[in-house]
Amino acid sequence: LKVHNPAHLGVGRDQVEAGRYSSLQLEHAWRLEHEHLWPLYCVERQRVEGQRASQLRGMPQERTKFEEVFPSICREMPGPRVDTRINEKFLLHGTKPDTVIAILQGGLNERYSGGLFGNAVYLAEDAEKIDQYVTSDRAFDTRSELHGRLYRSGSTPFVPKVFYCFVVRAVLGFPCKTKDGVARLDGGGKVFGIPGNTRVLGYIPDTVPANTIQFHSLIAELGGKLSRHREFMVFDGDRIYPEYLLAYRRI
Repeated sequence: LKVHNPAHLGVGRDQVEAGRYSSLQLEHAWRLEHEHLWPLYCVERQRVEGQRASQLRGMPQERTKFEEVFPSICREMPGPRVDTRINEKFLLHGTKPDTVIAILQGGLNERYSGGLFGNAVYLAEDAEKIDQYVTSDRAFDTRSELHGRLYRSGSTPFVPKVFYCFVVRAVLGFPCKTKDGVARLDGGGKVFGIPGNTRVLGYIPDTVPANTIQFHSLIAELGGKLSRHREFMVFDGDRIYPEYLLAYRRI
């Protein structure tokens, strides 16, 4: 896994399982195909594209480190090419072994997530960032449903002390940007549309008609609450599709 700054590994206020290491080594990767989640994702993909084409006066184009470091991979991955018109991106989500099965079955759910920037699914462009939230899978367990799915066939050997993360497709659409989770960087007012409610983003300016489409995602930029890694928040889990599960080790 590409690490942009090894000094950021193993440290931070969100670090769950600390340690001293300087790189992340990929051990296994599984491509996921989900017959129920993919159609839901495609509906949201088409919805945002329809809004872009008919109601928005343009959509700012975002760039992530993922596509800057791996431009050819973003173009050549199996499945439909990412739609840059709606800021469809590949991003990362770190998780714990005991939540992998739930994500494989039902996707990422914003209702069970929260943090500095509201109740959303939190994604990242930096492996160093998602590595803060993972915990290790230390030993093979014949009773484990996860191990039964991933390793029991024998073709994929279990590696002790691996960590798991997902590579997801995400429709960022027209993002709201902030540094503090309260004020928008465009000077247009508050991030959230309802006082005291951190689940509903405010309205995109200059829509036709006005005040009819809410921001599709939230991007927390560096300089306020964040000093090392940007964060990407999506408030509708149907706009995220887990496409790969990765197992990696800390080295």
